[in-house]
Amino acid sequence: MTPIAAGGTLLWTIALVSAQLFRDELADSGREWWIACAFSGVVLGILGTAVMAVMDRRHFSRRGRDPRDSSEPSSS
Repeated sequence: MTPIAAGGTLLWTIALVSAQLFRDELADSGREWWIACAFSGVVLGILGTAVMAVMDRRHFSRRGRDPRDSSEPSSS
């Protein structure tokens, strides 16, 4: 789940940068709130990515293997 949350955060970050580039046009059309929306998406995305990383780590530790270890667990 972590890559999905990180990908969404990246998309919100791109939206925030784009909204900043067009700030004047957004203000003229009454859509300056898009900047706050994108900023909120980035903040929530960072929090969500952190939560997903912790959950993934706990899930894999219960199964007895590290998610960063690509080798298959040995069956003894």
